[in-house]
Parts: sequence; structure tokens; C-alpha cells
Amino acid sequence: MNTCKSEYLKNKLADHVLRNIPFVSPATIWLGLCCSGIIETDFAEVKEQKNAAVMTALRTGDLPAAKELPESSNYVRQRATFGTAPVNGLVKNTSEINFPQFTADVGLVTHFALFDAQTNGNVLYFGAFNLGRMVYMGDTFHIRLETLGVEDG
Repeated sequence: MNTCKSEYLKNKLADHVLRNIPFVSPATIWLGLCCSGIIETDFAEVKEQKNAAVMTALRTGDLPAAKELPESSNYVRQRATFGTAPVNGLVKNTSEINFPQFTADVGLVTHFALFDAQTNGNVLYFGAFNLGRMVYMGDTFHIRLETLGVEDG
């Protein structure tokens, strides 16, 4: 799973490191889930276009275009903890992340973003899951310990 920094975070870090403008890291990091809109009958080229559109939207912080899951499905961003020091720039989640049971079908979950707020806020890092997962009404979504890796590269 490849991760990228958002333009927001790139600018904040450049200001902090190169221009001595303070940047305070968020006290809590929130994991959000997104759907690219891919369906089974999409051709490979269409799937690539849909994935690229979500990645661009997350990079620029365009949350409506990023297709974050709807709150009407009982979706809410979940706290993500990265409590150990990075190894070669890679840090992994140090607690399990559990989303509540969905009350509606949401489709194929393909992407994630780490935010500085539980609602609205700014995208910090984002990426695509190695394997998307269909989420239907009654399902839960679970990230196991040390399976969400964020690489600062």
C-alpha cells in the first residue's frame, strides 16, 4: 500500500522546516474511508481513471470528489494511533481500528485518508488499499494491528 502526503501537509512541513513557521501536529489522527465508484463491469482503463480521480481529490483536499463514505450509512471516521517510531520512514498503526456496523450499502472501499479532525478537517496522508472491499448493510470494517502502514516518502 503506497501512501502520499497531501498538498496541505507538504506545504505545512515546508513552511515549518524551511521558513521556521510553527506547525503543531494534531493531537488525534482520524482514519477516513473512500469509494472510487468502481463496479465489477468497469474496464481496466475506467478503473484506473476512477482510482486516479480519488487520489487527486485526496491530494488536494477535495473531500466531495474523494467520495468519503456517507454519514447516512452510520459511517464516522475512527481514531488511528501510530505509537511507535518510524523504521526507514514507515510507521504502522499500533491499535486496531474498528468502524461501526454499516446501516446501508456503501460500495467498494478502495482508499483511505488520515485527517486532523473527525469531521471536515484536512487530509494529511492518503492512499489506496492493496485490495478493495465491498461493504454492504450490516458489515463492519476493521483494520488489524500494524496493517495500516504510512510511509513518509
